[in-house]
Amino acid sequence: REGIEYLVIVGDDRVIPMRRILDTTPRFSELTYSHVAANHPTGAALKGNYFLSDDYFSDKEPSDVDGREIYVPDLATGRLIETPEEIIGQVDTFLAQSTLAPQTVLISGYDFVQDVATEDCDDWNEDFGESVEINCSLIGESWTGESFRSLQLRPQSPFLIQSISGHATHYAEGAPVGNAIIASEVVEAPFQLMGGLIYTPGCHAGLNVPPNNADNPIDLPQAFVSKGANYIGNTGYGWGLRTALGLSEKLMRLFTRGLLRGTSAEIGKSLMNAKSLYLQQDQDFSSYDEKVLQQVVLYGLPMYAVETGGVLDIEDEPFPGVGFQVGAPLGSLGSNDVVTGTVNIDFSDAQNLDLAETDDGDYYQLNGSIHAVPGQPIQPLFFGEVTTPNYAARGVLLMNATFTVQKDFDPVVAVPFNEYDTANLETPLANPDALYPPVPVTLQHRDGQSHLVTQLGQYDAATDELRLYENLGLELYYSTDLDTLSPEATVIDGITPRESNRVEVKVGAVDSSGVERVVLSYIQDINLATNQLQSKDLTLDVAAQKWVGEFEGDAKSRFLVQIVDKAGNITTSTNKGQYFKPGVVEAALSDSVCDGECIFLPMLLK
Repeated sequence: REGIEYLVIVGDDRVIPMRRILDTTPRFSELTYSHVAANHPTGAALKGNYFLSDDYFSDKEPSDVDGREIYVPDLATGRLIETPEEIIGQVDTFLAQSTLAPQTVLISGYDFVQDVATEDCDDWNEDFGESVEINCSLIGESWTGESFRSLQLRPQSPFLIQSISGHATHYAEGAPVGNAIIASEVVEAPFQLMGGLIYTPGCHAGLNVPPNNADNPIDLPQAFVSKGANYIGNTGYGWGLRTALGLSEKLMRLFTRGLLRGTSAEIGKSLMNAKSLYLQQDQDFSSYDEKVLQQVVLYGLPMYAVETGGVLDIEDEPFPGVGFQVGAPLGSLGSNDVVTGTVNIDFSDAQNLDLAETDDGDYYQLNGSIHAVPGQPIQPLFFGEVTTPNYAARGVLLMNATFTVQKDFDPVVAVPFNEYDTANLETPLANPDALYPPVPVTLQHRDGQSHLVTQLGQYDAATDELRLYENLGLELYYSTDLDTLSPEATVIDGITPRESNRVEVKVGAVDSSGVERVVLSYIQDINLATNQLQSKDLTLDVAAQKWVGEFEGDAKSRFLVQIVDKAGNITTSTNKGQYFKPGVVEAALSDSVCDGECIFLPMLLK
């Protein structure tokens, strides 16, 4: 229904069961979690290899990712738990004061999530300066559980904002040294967190097990809710990256940044927007991403607001120095109409394109932004909106690009990591001869918005070289046609006659709506340190029913093919990420011209 902004689920999993979503992560899935009895409804779900989510209830239409349904909330959503007294207490707290003006902020972190704590500490300090007590003393590997207790459970001036990044179970918060804080300690401690906010990427730190569990009957969500706080955490295993910030860490960073933009933000909308951005900024959605995105739950009222310092302005440019020009079409489309627009991205003056050097290799980040897919090299990430009123962006063509090449580059391959999983070594790339990514640009769609997602880097696994893009010229297709099936390439062939300095390309393509266009994109000499990609349209040979064309090049050239159908759908063929290499053939003999009497050999006489 139009106009609805919030969804409040009143009651725990016994009253309104959370959505059970099958856990398809290949390592440490939910069936390995042993801290909930198997005969408990929650434990039975975990033993069935499901994780729990509330996003199902607030997603108007699930997103389709490679044939799988992904639930991303369209409403700011919160759940009230667990006893009637606790639920009424949460409502009364909100009615008494619906906005929190924080005076105290506690940020902790260690092990692989120490980096997200460090980033959060920087942002909170930048936004508030010295006007608020921001305690970041619990970041590192040497602080103790007792130090944690003395801060988190202190009765005077309690920390009403807490970003807690560390190991956890559903009933305990870990520390690098000494004993963990048990949920029952939180309940028994003589302090209150009325209207406060605690959020964490810890494993199972957001798993509510009502009404109790045989072992450690009080869980963290109930413990903090009983103190009057709003609480955000994972119902399943949290995941991060060993040498970079990603997965659960990234989602919590997006939440923090959203919370601090402007002078006031509602916690439910900040979490909703963080989840939407997480999906929009991804080019290759993995099973880890599916879980990370959907398992985060808010226990509390989503309309609760937090006043902030206003330093991180809503209109701040996320990628300073990057030129992003969108030439969108104007007017309105009728039914089954297709139009095009253009995009130019210029990275030549990009600020904060930094090289991170680690024990596992190196990677670039753009103003802290990276694209990290398990099993693939980490690349710097750029994204920008290309939404146009009355248009739906359907596909994108890579038309031209310039790039430099760094030789002997050792990339960091993204490895999912948590405290339970010790198998954290890099795995070999799936295709040792491919480019990662094969194409640096893609479109993501969400709630009528279209975002162009771009990886600045492209690693060539065959040569150990990294391409860093400086400029990209793109063509966008917008369409209202109901046909969303992509065209198909039936044959792609490229040859270069020996010593001809020419590459001839032939493409077969079919589509139910008809093929509108075939674009040949090519690199003339793959060995140049400063290089460019160019494109040209092929022409249809009606007699042969093939699209044909040629470009200046030879055996050192590489090319890919982009096929557009009449509905604006695009298929890109990259030869499994390796690009096509023209085969060398002997040059055909040219037709001879005979003046006078000529004999053509071989000649048969009888």
